[in-house]
Amino acid sequence: MKVKRKKPFKGNIHFPPNPHNNSLIFILKSSGMVAICHRYYFRSMLLFALLFLPCFRIFSQTDQLLIIGQEKRLDVKINDITIDNITFENLNDHNILTLPTNHINYLKLRTVESQKYFTKDLLLAIKKYNSSNLVWYGADFTMVKINDLGEEYKYTNGLFRAINNFILDQNGKFYSLWTCIIPYCLSCINKINYEPVNLRNDQIKIQDCFKLESSKKNPFNFIRESITNLEPGEYKEGIGMMFFYKSIDKSKEQISGDLVFFDITSKEIILSIGDVFKSDGISMEWHWSKGLRDFLNDIRKEGRLYKDIISLYNYPTKN
Repeated sequence: MKVKRKKPFKGNIHFPPNPHNNSLIFILKSSGMVAICHRYYFRSMLLFALLFLPCFRIFSQTDQLLIIGQEKRLDVKINDITIDNITFENLNDHNILTLPTNHINYLKLRTVESQKYFTKDLLLAIKKYNSSNLVWYGADFTMVKINDLGEEYKYTNGLFRAINNFILDQNGKFYSLWTCIIPYCLSCINKINYEPVNLRNDQIKIQDCFKLESSKKNPFNFIRESITNLEPGEYKEGIGMMFFYKSIDKSKEQISGDLVFFDITSKEIILSIGDVFKSDGISMEWHWSKGLRDFLNDIRKEGRLYKDIISLYNYPTKN
């Protein structure tokens, strides 16, 4: 009696591949498994990078504003930032607009890959009273306009240098910037590099300071260029801090200016805020710097200015 041999099964056979079998790759490729594995692996690694890598950054090539009532950020070119208003050029239609800061949910300044410190690093340092990375660059007068009719002779390049020296007096009116006793933000600053700014102030043509019409249609752009052209000093990285005087007005007893923080490595601005301040006090140095001292104290003691800065630059839903 003949025994019938079973015909080979022609259907699909599921079996665990032998890892020692040289034909394993061929079998996997023919079944499409290698392609599927690669796709799932790529997707998993991409998701991991997006969600879990702390160094993952998205750089913005332009300034951006998130206006109340809008869902998307607007690409802009900042012209001026003060406590009360922000002036900017809308890059979509190139119109120049001015909006109250309380109409802005979030301001983001442009960033570059070479930056080491960003706005969030500065805000965290302010909140934690950590000034270890701050470098004081002094007061810059290269854009100042002076109104003091009949007393012009009192204003010289030497006065600009004297004001910077006055601010640096460890036991003087600005002692709270340098002292380590009071646990406030913007205190205990021990890195100073103000000579590059002094040298630039020395080159100012005083007669130009009395031409009250401003030639700076975009003061923020002027500040950016000034920082970019700042001579390198002792510190190659950290957060630079300086004050740009815009005006000295004896008739109103006021000064105006911008407090600016920038990443020293890339020279990109990470925070800027301007205001108008009351002048007071005896001696030219103190009279025209008291408003700056009060301005800094309003940040240091977590007053109105401190809250406005946190609100403007630290929108909670930003990427």
